Amino acid sequence: PKFISVQQEIEQKIEPFLQIIKNSAIVYSLIFLDIEILSRVSDIKYYTSDGLHPSGLLYSRWAAALLNLLKHRLPV
Repeated sequence: PKFISVQQEIEQKIEPFLQIIKNSAIVYSLIFLDIEILSRVSDIKYYTSDGLHPSGLLYSRWAAALLNLLKHRLPV
């Protein structure tokens, strides 16, 4: 389907930029949450009607992952 091919094309284009960000996070000891991986879902309910921008459901998924990451990474 067109939705899948567009998503794959976007993933290929942003991968080099993500690698730079991931490496910078390591170098500077930053917490990094890869929302791109969390966004690799083929269910269209995670996107708005344009098939590109995240829906509230995907934003919720990102928020839950960030909260979980911070709970395990930050000192109490």
